[in-house]
Amino acid sequence: MNHFLFHKKTEDAGTTPSDTREDPVLSEIPDADEGSTFFGNTLVRSLVAASASIIILSFVAVFLFVIRGAERTIVLHFNVYFGVDIVGSPWQALLIPGMALLFLLLNIGIAYRFYAVRERVAAHILLFASLLCALSAGVVTAALSFINS
Repeated sequence: MNHFLFHKKTEDAGTTPSDTREDPVLSEIPDADEGSTFFGNTLVRSLVAASASIIILSFVAVFLFVIRGAERTIVLHFNVYFGVDIVGSPWQALLIPGMALLFLLLNIGIAYRFYAVRERVAAHILLFASLLCALSAGVVTAALSFINS
């Protein structure tokens, strides 16, 4: 059996309860809280990079397919039952990836604060939510590009 799992300290007459000996096997285990910085974490970098890439592609798609070919108004919403129900100016299509970018930047700031106080899971959940928001913006941008081209 492992001696450090079932190690019981024998108390001598000369020892006090405050005297503790550090087990050499347990002292070799690194502290899980000490590690990489916020942007040094692989999961943080990959979530931010994926979100930023999708948002940049959304901006490019809006410029190439929506704004460039638009004259005065574009379709902003299409419903299967009612058809086109919202039209607007071409610059309004930029609000979709713009809001996704704002959401990403705010969540990076909040996640950084959570990461600093060792709430790693909360920071990762916020960044994953930013990825889902960026994916949603990408789908909406693709739909707008398809409808308006």
